Amino acid sequence: MKKSFGLLLSSFALLSLISCGKRTCTVIWQNYDETVLETDEEVKKGEIPQYDGEEPQREDDDDYHYVFAGWSPELTKVKKDTTFVAVFTALHKYRVSFYNGETLLYETIVIEGNPATYVGETPTKEGDDEFSSYEFDKWDQDLTTVSSDVITYALFKGTPKEGWGEMIYP
Repeated sequence: MKKSFGLLLSSFALLSLISCGKRTCTVIWQNYDETVLETDEEVKKGEIPQYDGEEPQREDDDDYHYVFAGWSPELTKVKKDTTFVAVFTALHKYRVSFYNGETLLYETIVIEGNPATYVGETPTKEGDDEFSSYEFDKWDQDLTTVSSDVITYALFKGTPKEGWGEMIYP
């Protein structure tokens, strides 16, 4: 009886292994360039794997800034060995040039959708026949959300000589 029970138990165990198959998966996490960032072995089937490393990075090139957007394929419960590849959103880089008349004051690169900020000295303009002085007012372009290359010029408020009202001039 012991032999029969042992043989029966061994047969049941073997049958269980054959019918269940492998119960874990290997998950490989790759960057966009196929560099392996992390390998997780023994991830239970039916679980959503977790990436434990630092957020994947991609260096900017001349035209684009890259932002990590997630994984491909999309994270779901694993059923087999799976490789997830980091996906990045490419945001265009734009040149913004700040001028005072014909003089370039400052030039910067701005990532698509961001504001452009002037960091130079406040533009100035000398008084003339109509205005005793000018004071910087604003830039002639809306720079709150950059979506293309921009050339912008300083605008000034003029303080009129006697008998004139306030006016805005480039």
